[in-house]
Amino acid sequence: MAEIQRKSDQRALSSCAQRAPRYAPCVLLMLAFIVFATFLGVYASALASDGWFRGSLDELVPLATVGIVIPAAIIVPLLAKALRRVSRPPAPAPQAGLRAVAFRLAATVDRLVFSWRFRAAVFAALILMLCWSFWIVAFYPGSMIYDTYYQITQFYPRGDEVRAELWAVPGRRAYAQFSDHHPIFDTLLYGWFAYTSDQLTGSWNTGIFIFSVLQALGTAIAFSVAFAYLRHIGAPRGLTIGLFATVCVVPVFGGYAPAVIKDMLFSGIYVAWFTMAIAVVHTRGDALRSVPFLLGNIVLALLLALTKKTGIYIVIPTMVIYAVVYRRVWWRSLVPAALSAVLMWGVMPNLVFPTLDVVPGGRQEMLGTLFQQTARYVALHGVEMGASERRAIDDVLVVDTLNERYQPEWADSVKYEYNASATDEQIQEYLKVWAAQGLRHPEVYVEAALSMLSGFASPSEPIQLRIETWDEDHDGTSLLRQPWQLESLREAARDVWDAWVDIPVIGLAMTCPSYVIWIPLFALWLFICRMRRWLPIMMPVLLSMASVVLSPMYDARYACALIFTAPLLIAVLGVAFAEREAGLAGNRASVRENKKIWYQ
Repeated sequence: MAEIQRKSDQRALSSCAQRAPRYAPCVLLMLAFIVFATFLGVYASALASDGWFRGSLDELVPLATVGIVIPAAIIVPLLAKALRRVSRPPAPAPQAGLRAVAFRLAATVDRLVFSWRFRAAVFAALILMLCWSFWIVAFYPGSMIYDTYYQITQFYPRGDEVRAELWAVPGRRAYAQFSDHHPIFDTLLYGWFAYTSDQLTGSWNTGIFIFSVLQALGTAIAFSVAFAYLRHIGAPRGLTIGLFATVCVVPVFGGYAPAVIKDMLFSGIYVAWFTMAIAVVHTRGDALRSVPFLLGNIVLALLLALTKKTGIYIVIPTMVIYAVVYRRVWWRSLVPAALSAVLMWGVMPNLVFPTLDVVPGGRQEMLGTLFQQTARYVALHGVEMGASERRAIDDVLVVDTLNERYQPEWADSVKYEYNASATDEQIQEYLKVWAAQGLRHPEVYVEAALSMLSGFASPSEPIQLRIETWDEDHDGTSLLRQPWQLESLREAARDVWDAWVDIPVIGLAMTCPSYVIWIPLFALWLFICRMRRWLPIMMPVLLSMASVVLSPMYDARYACALIFTAPLLIAVLGVAFAEREAGLAGNRASVRENKKIWYQ
C-alpha cells in the first residue's frame, strides 16, 4: 500500500513539474498587470488632491505591495476559478427544497428575459427602464453639462455665432454658426428637440425630457439584446442574471443612461456595436456574411463616428484588425471602416461644414495631454531648457505664460491658448522637444497625465453624479429648468448615490478603475492565457481605454463606453469558459470511450 501511495505522489509531482512551465508565463503576466494597476492607483491617489506629488515612491511601494498587490494576487485567480466553475455545464435540476425553487425561478427568468426572442428583449428593456425610472424622474427634464446647453444655443433660440474664445480654433475664422468642437450631429439633434419643444410648449423641458427618455430606452434595448445574445451563445444563466441585475440596480447605469450628454448618446450606441463585435468574434467573422448584420454594423459604425470624435478611431482599427484575423470576410470587415472614413474625412468637412457654416474643431484636442506634459515640465524644469527648446515650445504654446496657465487637474487653460497658426514644421519641432524632455524626466510626464486622469485610476475618487440641468440659476434662461416639486426626489437620488459609494467592496462598482483598468486587464489576462480565440474582442476595449487617456481631465463620462460594456465583457468571459469547459468535457468523454474500446 505504501508503495502504491509513493508512486501516486511521484506521478502527481511529475504532473505539476510538467505543467509549471506552461503556467509560469500566465502567473507572471497576472502579476505584471496587478503591479501596473496598483502603481497607477496608488500614484494617482497621491496626486488626486491638487496634482502635485510631495512624497516618495519608496514610501508607497511597501504599502501598495501589502495592501493591494498581495491580496489581488490571491483574489484574481480565485475570481477566475469561480468564473470557470460558474461556466461549467449545469447539474441536473434538483427535485425538491429551496434549491429546486431557486432553480425553477432562475429558469423562468431565463425564459422570460434572456431567450432569443423579440418579446423577451422588450420585456428586459422594460425592466431596465422601470429600474432606471427613479433617476429619469428625479432629474427631469434631464441632466446635462454646459457643453450640451451651449450646443443647443448654437441652434436655438438666439442662434449664437461661435466666438473665438468659445471653442473656435484660435487664429482661424472668429465667427461661424456652429462649432464642430462638439460633434455637429449631436448639436443638431439636441437643437432640433429643444426647438420643436419650444414651438409646441413654450419650453425646452418637454423636448429634452423626451430625448432623455428615448436615449435611455435605446440604451436599455441595446443592453437587453446584448444579454439575450450572450445567453444565446452560452453565457452561464446565473452569471447573466447577476450581470443584468447589476445594470438594473447599480446607480451609475441608471444615472448616466438618460443624461443628455454626447458621451451617453455615444455609449448607448457603443453597447449595440460592441454586441455586434462579440458576434463577429464568436462566429469567426461569419456573422458579417449576413447582409442585415453587415448593414446594421455599418449604421452603428457611422453613428459612433458622428456622435463622438474618438468613435472613428475605435471603429476603423477594430474592423481593420478583424479583416486581418478573419480573412474569409476581409472586405466585409473593411466596408464599415471605409464608409466611416469617407463620411468623417470627406463628406463632413467638404460638404456638410460649408453648407451649415460650421467651424471645425482644432487639433489641440488630440495634443492636449502632450501640451499638459510640456507645461508641467516647464513649471518644474524650465530653468534647464536651452534656447532652441524654448523657441520650439514658444512657437506652439507661448512659453512665457505657460507656467502661469498650467493647472494640473485639467488641460483647457493650456491647450486653448496654443498657437493654432503654427506650421506643421513647428509642430514637428515641438514634438521632437517633447520626446527629448520626456526621456530626460519621464516621471514629469507620468505625473502630468495622472494628475489630469487621477479619478480613472484611483479608487478613492467616486464616479460623479450628474445633477445639473443648467437652468435659469446659471445662465438666466427660463426655457429649461428643474421643477421645485421634485427637489425632495433629487435629494433622495443624491443620498442613494452616496450610500452606494460608501458600501465596502460593493462601492467599487461606483469607481472608474473597476471598469477602466481592472475588468479589462482581468479579461485580457484570461484571453491571452486560456481563450486566445476570443482575444480580438479586446481590440475595441483597448482602443476605448486609449481614448480615456486623451481626456482633458477626470470626468467619468469619458469612460462611459467602458463602464456600460464591462458587464458584457464579463459575460463574454463566461461564454469563453463555457466553450472551454464543453471542449474539455468532450475530450474527457472521448478518452473514457477510447479506454472502454481498448479494454474491450
